[in-house]
Amino acid sequence: DLLKGEIKIKPDFLAEKKIGGVEKGILFHLMMEVLDFSQDYTRELLEKTLNDFQKKGMLTENELKALDINGLMGFFESELYQRLRKADYYEKEKAFNILISPKLLNPDYQGSDNIMVQGIIDLFFVEAGKGVLIDYKTDQVDENNIMDKVEGYKKQLLLYKEALVNIKGLIIDEAYLYFSREKKSVEVKLGGLYD
Repeated sequence: DLLKGEIKIKPDFLAEKKIGGVEKGILFHLMMEVLDFSQDYTRELLEKTLNDFQKKGMLTENELKALDINGLMGFFESELYQRLRKADYYEKEKAFNILISPKLLNPDYQGSDNIMVQGIIDLFFVEAGKGVLIDYKTDQVDENNIMDKVEGYKKQLLLYKEALVNIKGLIIDEAYLYFSREKKSVEVKLGGLYD
């Protein structure tokens, strides 16, 4: 593009082109970050809020059309969201750095140095002094493969749990994956990172 004298300021998906799966996932996470979790969302209130975001330039018309509003509503109608609204506190999009042994990711690793892992925890809340961890997933899943997906994300949730234990001193009592397309929360039983 630079050789043609064109400079792209916006990513392709913001330039009103077709929005793919990855971009839809980014949009979903962005909306979960900016939506006010003190609200008791109805579909009408959510749609009004999203339309207001578009009017303010936070969303394009194309992005609004591509946004998984049903997936957002599924979360806002869930028991987890109701618990979150009553929680002592919550945090969204919590960035972290944590040192871990490479053997956790590759059991055949022979060295002794630790590695730095960076990540962003979608959401956690604290009720009765214990943490509840939630990670949003926008993958397509069904009853035949959902548990395979859960197993595939377990190590990621273990890293998030370890980060919250080390950084915040939280006891993580529960962890969930929220699959937005299916509007389904699945509890993930976590041991320790080094189990």
